[in-house]
Amino acid sequence: MSVYKPASADLGAADRDAGRDRPRLRSVLPRRAARRQLRRPAARREASSPALAGPHGRSSSGTAPRAPIPYIVAREGEMEESLLDLRAFLSSAGSSRISYWNETLGDRDGQGVLWARFSQSRDEHGDLTGAPRWKMISTPRQREAMSKLLCQFCGEPARMPDGRLLFLNSKEECGPNPNTTIRTAQPPFCLKHARMAPQRCPHLAEHGYVALLTQSAPLYGVIGTPYQYTADRTIQAMACDGVPVPYGSAALDWIVAAQLVRTPRAYTVVNLEDL
Repeated sequence: MSVYKPASADLGAADRDAGRDRPRLRSVLPRRAARRQLRRPAARREASSPALAGPHGRSSSGTAPRAPIPYIVAREGEMEESLLDLRAFLSSAGSSRISYWNETLGDRDGQGVLWARFSQSRDEHGDLTGAPRWKMISTPRQREAMSKLLCQFCGEPARMPDGRLLFLNSKEECGPNPNTTIRTAQPPFCLKHARMAPQRCPHLAEHGYVALLTQSAPLYGVIGTPYQYTADRTIQAMACDGVPVPYGSAALDWIVAAQLVRTPRAYTVVNLEDL
């Protein structure tokens, strides 16, 4: 896929006034819906704090092992950047989209979709630090795991030796009908951590789960917060229904993405104990 390049067209009135009259951001809903509660073990790299698990589930102080922290779970100290950085980009041709005032190439994916900016709590070695925020998912790490097909527990490649991918979804999200089309924002699992997930995740334990084995799971689109540019030159956040928006949709021009979505194809419903 080609990398998105910002348009070079002249800006409309809203952008020409950038230094003098930034549009005001007004929200009509809570900042962002709480992510699904996760209590899944294992992260690719763990902090050296005695209060946190090391890469093998052992605290750095040598005391009793603690439960590993899933790679995609958010950490204390990680924050979303100010939404006041958002603006309306208006071209001379009359088209518009949401943007950042200081937008960089990395703010958009290969399809040109704008992504929410979140910090990551890492030390000087790049290891994750901070206590887990179990109800929250890290946007950059979820995006990384989905785009690179990494295990959401350990952050390592999730493909099995035969090239297949393993996804776990709750039964309320998908049924065991092989003809059901599934859109998932849950990154895949390696086999080791897939077997641990049903016992560690309260959501899967409560609702049950479906294990899907597939050779292919192409990108579908994103889940994010929609915005609109109002007549009084404000950028207004709208309600997020959590429904994935497919790549290619015009609606993506005014969405700030938070989660990447894939579609498992020709999957087989399997029993984890048989793998």
